[in-house]
Amino acid sequence: MLDLVAGAVADPVRRQILEMLRTGPLPAGEIANRFSITRPAISRHLRVLRESGLVRDETVGRQRVYALDPDRLTELSEWVASMVAPVAAWEHRLDALETEVYRTRRERRTEHEAHPDRKTGSDG
Repeated sequence: MLDLVAGAVADPVRRQILEMLRTGPLPAGEIANRFSITRPAISRHLRVLRESGLVRDETVGRQRVYALDPDRLTELSEWVASMVAPVAAWEHRLDALETEVYRTRRERRTEHEAHPDRKTGSDG
């Protein structure tokens, strides 16, 4: 399913359709009217989005109304987050290490200034 969703959001027109549907369901005709491409092309984009599970459709009278199903984006967003998270986790750990190094240096400097005759472990 991840490949279907990733493929569906890879196209800029389909991403625009998804953004439109964030605010609520829209009829296919209204979606098509917002683009300068043909209605059959929009229908193909909507079919890809429907087959990927990103949108669902419902017939209301003579109109087909599309609505966003954001749950399908969860797997993709979790995968993207897993690609970014290790870097962020290491950055956090390195920041903590840097803080600890500065704190230790400050404590040693303070100790040395208070007792200049004492040797610290790093002085030899």
